[in-house]
Amino acid sequence: MNRRTCLRTIFYCRSRLFQRAAFGALVIVLSVLLEVAGFQQGVGLKTREMMIRGAVVNESGYPVPNTPVRLIAQRVEENLQAPTPSILDKKVIETRTDSKGLYEIVALIDSYYNRYVLSFYSENQFDSIVYTIPPDEDISSAVFKEETAEITVNRTLTYNPQWPEIKSRIEELGANSDQGRILRLRGVPDKVENFTVQKGEQGELWWYYSNGFCYRFLQGRLDKLFNFTPMSPPREGVEKKQNDQAVFGALQEKK
Repeated sequence: MNRRTCLRTIFYCRSRLFQRAAFGALVIVLSVLLEVAGFQQGVGLKTREMMIRGAVVNESGYPVPNTPVRLIAQRVEENLQAPTPSILDKKVIETRTDSKGLYEIVALIDSYYNRYVLSFYSENQFDSIVYTIPPDEDISSAVFKEETAEITVNRTLTYNPQWPEIKSRIEELGANSDQGRILRLRGVPDKVENFTVQKGEQGELWWYYSNGFCYRFLQGRLDKLFNFTPMSPPREGVEKKQNDQAVFGALQEKK
């Protein structure tokens, strides 16, 4: 083997070694990047299964069936300049209580999330006419105990202060009547306006300002539903005048 051939062989071997080293380094970098990306998407470094169960009853001690229960896993970041921590990411597991007011949630506890909250409220699923909206319960301390595989969280729902009045009026009007059904659906109206049409029929307008609904009843029967932009209940004076102008069309319809 001459000198030139020998140098070519050495150069070739070094090039192959460099390529293999570079490829190995690339694989390591990609592995790290994928791990970081997976972690940021919610795949924590440590996971374990946990059972969360309990019972939901009312103030009378009776079970509350078919009410929502949600486990909310959050990744939060404390900010000294903000009154509450910033929620960077979250996931939710939902269930409902059974006919006996019992619930069970099987969750995979992920260390990516640093706060776990149990909520007994869900919009459009919670009966806020009968019960007041309950506060969420932070169960993080119990969840992060390594030896804990199951925790029990019971909740007693308190009655809406207006429920006795609503219940009494529904019984008076009839649960299957139009007014009884609206009371059960919306609760006590913010305002009731009485009027008389040309035929001498007595009517009522039930205003639900925060929901943006106005129900018109003639002789107790639902005649028409008006929709408008939700607003705060008007007060006397200028604010009331502005509100009357905003719903002028609906008011004209009653004549």
